Amino acid sequence: EAGELPGRAPRALLDEPTEFPEAGEIPRATLALAARLYGNWTSASAARRLRRMAALSVGQARAELRQAAAQSRVDRQQRGARSRATVEAISVRGQGPRRRALVVTRERIIAPDLPPEGRRYRVTAAELERRPDGWVISRWAPQP
Repeated sequence: EAGELPGRAPRALLDEPTEFPEAGEIPRATLALAARLYGNWTSASAARRLRRMAALSVGQARAELRQAAAQSRVDRQQRGARSRATVEAISVRGQGPRRRALVVTRERIIAPDLPPEGRRYRVTAAELERRPDGWVISRWAPQP
């Protein structure tokens, strides 16, 4: 009637799950799993772990994690690399179906092309949303 045809978004852009089987019942559970997935990997497992994390995520966080998973397969700097991390602290703020959080991990990355380093702390800013299956990540932003 207005002279415009209804728009159709490409299916790839709408590819967001409706179920989140690994989502935690509380925000802290989802964040702890995400931090373990993000911080503990080898060059052989990185893509798989990032895809699992993307499956816990929605929106921009999901898109970024899926892209990181795809890039990790071809990243020459990650060949032979590995990371080990422990979750040191999780702070969740807010009320209702959306929450903000900070996640602190202590990690060590070992790679053939990098000089040996000790463990370091990493802070990640995160946001979560409540879905029927549990809490999912809508923002995951590791700080430098």
